[in-house]
Amino acid sequence: MLSAKGIVISCMLSMCLIISPNQIDESQLKSYIDKQNELLEDMYSEYVDHENRFLLVSEYLENDDPNNLEVSLFTREYREYDLETKQVRPFTSTVAIDKVETISEARAYLREHYPDHLALENNAVVSLNALLEKLKE
Repeated sequence: MLSAKGIVISCMLSMCLIISPNQIDESQLKSYIDKQNELLEDMYSEYVDHENRFLLVSEYLENDDPNNLEVSLFTREYREYDLETKQVRPFTSTVAIDKVETISEARAYLREHYPDHLALENNAVVSLNALLEKLKE
């Protein structure tokens, strides 16, 4: 059952699907993201199963490695919440694929060839910022 904080986060994520990124100015967006991050940190502190939690912060594609011109790197940046030590640290997941031009093409490639690499980390939540990036595609 969702706690009150979980319901607030769900509502915030739902708002992202309703409101176009063009309808939100920069300060409103930063405010939404900061509030969501505070709520997630607070919500995660209530878990007692000692499994780490992840917040997907960003996804991006890199094609600029001069030593690997035929390779694209699909990267996901997370914040990892270690519930045992109460530490927050960055966590990055990167997969090399045949060169593609856009992040949408990268997801399609992964879906076809390596679907396991498209899955988020266990216990992951997608940040409002990452959802808005996906909407802009």
